Amino acid sequence: MSGIAAISREILEGAWSGGPFDEGPYAPDYVFVGPLVPDGVHGAEGERELIAGYRRSFPDLTFAVEEQIVDGDRVVSRWTASGTHEGEFAGIAPTGRRGVVGGVSIARFAGDRLTNVWTMWDVHGLLDQLGRS
Repeated sequence: MSGIAAISREILEGAWSGGPFDEGPYAPDYVFVGPLVPDGVHGAEGERELIAGYRRSFPDLTFAVEEQIVDGDRVVSRWTASGTHEGEFAGIAPTGRRGVVGGVSIARFAGDRLTNVWTMWDVHGLLDQLGRS
């Protein structure tokens, strides 16, 4: 596994899955863009806050990387995330329901520093699982 693939995997299966957050891999101008944050989250601190928000909604949130493809300075990770809805999420009060969704993240690196992540995941599938269509 390449170094940048290992970094991408560690962020998803580590920090996003309840492990420690390490600011080390993030470039100072890092930007995360996803379906619920179309204007982006900036910097390592923004990523830390984003993860904390999802973990408040789904305290047992876990990510499993199913497949990775490395092309130059980019890593594409196909993943599955699951968790129990125990805190407000997207205006939905806690339901106690378990959700499972798939997604794809494309991470771009400058050397071994993460500069951008673009993520797409099944938001509507999760909302359906939480009882809101």
